[in-house]
Amino acid sequence: MKYPSTAALAIITVFLLVNGVVFFTTSSETAQLLVLLSSIAFFGLLLIGVKRRHEQKT
Repeated sequence: MKYPSTAALAIITVFLLVNGVVFFTTSSETAQLLVLLSSIAFFGLLLIGVKRRHEQKT
């Protein structure tokens, strides 16, 4: 499979929308920090998964 599945793209989109809404609507700095950290962790795991998948194919 060359491109990500529709389900994976939907999960990423929903995650980004929820994080964006929480980040821009909350006044709590702690909540904003947690949203940023969870986003960084999510994309870090995503990149690790893509890298491992690429290594398995080669």
